[in-house]
Amino acid sequence: ALDGASGRGRGSGRSLPGLDLTKLLDGCHDLLLAHGGHAFAAGLTVERSRLPELRERLEMLTRQHYQPDQFITRLEYDAEVQVVDCNAEMVDWLERMTPFGLDNPEPVFLLRGARLSEIGTVGAGKHLRFKASDGGGTVDAIGFGMGDREKELRAAGRADLAFVPASNTWNGDTRVQLKLKGVRIP
Repeated sequence: ALDGASGRGRGSGRSLPGLDLTKLLDGCHDLLLAHGGHAFAAGLTVERSRLPELRERLEMLTRQHYQPDQFITRLEYDAEVQVVDCNAEMVDWLERMTPFGLDNPEPVFLLRGARLSEIGTVGAGKHLRFKASDGGGTVDAIGFGMGDREKELRAAGRADLAFVPASNTWNGDTRVQLKLKGVRIP
C-alpha cells in the first residue's frame, strides 16, 4: 500500500517452498527503507520512486538463484491407502494430531487408480463431488474449487486421488469423505 503523502509504500509477501523471501530482500537492502520476516513470509518498506528498480532486482535475483522447475506445484503424499483404510478410526486418529500447520502438516494420502462414479458439481459448479471406489469399497469425495475438472474426470472414469479423510455429517448421518488435495488422471 502506498501512502500518497510520504511517497512510501509498505508491502508483504508469502512464498513457496524453495523460494526464500528473506534472502531475496537481503539482496535488495540498498533499495529498501526496512524489511524483515522469514523464508516464507516477509514485509518491506520502500520509497515509491524505487519500486521499478526493486521489481527488476527481485526478478533478476529470482532468475539467478532459482530454476523454473522449482516453482512447479508438487503434491507430496504421506502414504498410499485403499478405500477400506479410510474409515472413522482413521479420521479420529488424524483429529488427535491437530492442530495442523507449518510445523505439523496435515497428512495427505493417495488412492491410486480409483474408479469414479456419480461425478458432478455442487456450489454453482465450483466444487467437484463424486464417489471413489476400489476393490474394497466406495467412499464420497469432494474437491473444493475443482468443479472445472468434472468433464475430464467423467471421460477418464479413473484417477489417482490425493486427499485428507474427514467426517461429513448431513441430516444426522456421519460418513467419511475424502477432501481432495489433488486429482491426476493416470
